[in-house]
Amino acid sequence: MTSAANAATVPDARPAADRPDADLYAGNHEPTLNEVLNDPIVRRRMASDGVAVVSVEAVIREARRRLAASA
Repeated sequence: MTSAANAATVPDARPAADRPDADLYAGNHEPTLNEVLNDPIVRRRMASDGVAVVSVEAVIREARRRLAASA
């Protein structure tokens, strides 16, 4: 594997405090689904697993619809 290909699959190795999203998951903050789905590491994992964001969003919409219908 080339170093360029390897770099594309390695998560941000900077210390957490130096990352632009350092405060995103600080403390007891529970991220929203939108925040999780837009996290670069989650996006890389989804891409490597062949999971499209639109597919996950469709599952979430369907779950919301079913929950609302049963309430």
